[in-house]
Amino acid sequence: MGQRAGWVECLIVASCCAGVIGCANRPANPQTAGRPDAPLGTVYAASKAAQLGRLETELRGRLVSTDAVLVGGNPGQIRIRVVAQALFLADTANLAPDADEILQPLAALLANYRGIGLEVDCYTDDLDSSPPAQGLTQQRAEIVAAYLARHGDISGRIRANGEGASAPIATNSAPEGRRSNRRIELIISALSS
Repeated sequence: MGQRAGWVECLIVASCCAGVIGCANRPANPQTAGRPDAPLGTVYAASKAAQLGRLETELRGRLVSTDAVLVGGNPGQIRIRVVAQALFLADTANLAPDADEILQPLAALLANYRGIGLEVDCYTDDLDSSPPAQGLTQQRAEIVAAYLARHGDISGRIRANGEGASAPIATNSAPEGRRSNRRIELIISALSS
């Protein structure tokens, strides 16, 4: 226990976008904090907040589609919103030919972050709230989750939810609003220890 006993005295201060972690009794060295070879006394920044902050920065640089955007979320989460037509052919659970342009960079990044989990939530507009429409959102969520699990090596850290028309973000009385409501939201968060 000797050298590591000081770790329990550490006060971790971080937010989703912060990357500098320090101890109450000794500030982190910004040159070494977060590196696997960091000396004892600094907090190894597999810190959840620092890890999410790095991932968010990388995502901002890699999301090439205007149909996939980072949106605000709860503290400790990264939320990506993608309009359904960017990933799926109309009224089907078949991936669109260009879906790889959004999903592949995301999968590649997720493979590098072992301490995160992903929730895939799929929504639709309220024009068709029948059980088949609910089932389609579940199928779509499962297809995106399976793609990311396969290509991003995150099996066991991913959940898929078909939410139907349960949470509109725009009015369903206009075509643009309905387009916005037909979406996939990817919620990335740190796994519990």
